[in-house]
Amino acid sequence: MAGLYCHGNAGTYFDDFVVESLEGVVGNAWSDTDGDGVDNDLDKCPETPEGVPVDQRGCHVQEKVVIEQGNFQLESGRITLTHEWKQVSFTNPFTYPLVVAKPLSYNGTDPATVEIAEVTPEGFRVRIHEWSYTEASHIEETLSYLAVERGHFVPGNGLEIEADIITTNVTGAGREKSAAVAQRVHFFSGFPGNPIVFAARASINGEDTVATRIDRVTPGGLSVLMQEQESNEQSHVYETISYIAINPGPAEIGGETLYTGRAKVTHEPSTITLPTGDKIEVHVDEEQSSNEETDHNEESVGYLFFSSNPHLFLADIQTIWCSDTANLRYEVVPE
Repeated sequence: MAGLYCHGNAGTYFDDFVVESLEGVVGNAWSDTDGDGVDNDLDKCPETPEGVPVDQRGCHVQEKVVIEQGNFQLESGRITLTHEWKQVSFTNPFTYPLVVAKPLSYNGTDPATVEIAEVTPEGFRVRIHEWSYTEASHIEETLSYLAVERGHFVPGNGLEIEADIITTNVTGAGREKSAAVAQRVHFFSGFPGNPIVFAARASINGEDTVATRIDRVTPGGLSVLMQEQESNEQSHVYETISYIAINPGPAEIGGETLYTGRAKVTHEPSTITLPTGDKIEVHVDEEQSSNEETDHNEESVGYLFFSSNPHLFLADIQTIWCSDTANLRYEVVPE
């Protein structure tokens, strides 16, 4: 595998949502009437109750979003975690939940994956797992998860969503392993256009950790494969992969606006600007078990966030233009 790598095209990206940021707002003196840590001159929600979390505008943000409408159920939350297993409990029980959780924040620079296990109607376990060529421990990171009831739903107001599982042992990494080896999966029901897909391994059958990669997303389905670190033989036992597919664009449901969009991302940080003015930097993070090179070709990345808390942010690579083993990482851009 030595010497095989992808050269990146740095700095190219686009995003669906761009707004102008607040600039040049200067008060005569610092004043914070409601005690939320945001100056009155910048505070767009001036009567925030004491002690509730707020964004840079001084408006309340939620650490969890819970939506229930008929048979459709969704929960998204933001957690901190390390290499130790962490139990996450749902606010309300599901019948058959499918869970995805990515990308990791970038507090620790060692490449790593997220592992999900023991998904039940009440919750799931999750941890960071570094590749075997690095240390087993990892410092605390931030991660958002999305749980959706299994099935295909059109709850209205612009939202169409599907959640299901795939069982596969298809594995491939490195330039000689093209996306053509990926396993093809068909949706329950077709989408009107290409959906945005998030996928994650939901079982721990193999000893080695893997990255989950998707490709060739169409209205009728997607392709999926697993990637072990490049120094390993690309062979892995059968695992269960959960996926959640969502049609792109804003959708209002349950008092929330759910935004999805696409961006072009390489190994260089690419900035996605959200309607709230928040900025998220995302980059492709290759592991280095085979060589130290980490350049990565431009990939299409799909992302999701909620109006009540833009930092409930999920993203996944939608293509395999570069088939080196990789995951996404993100950072919130400070004001």
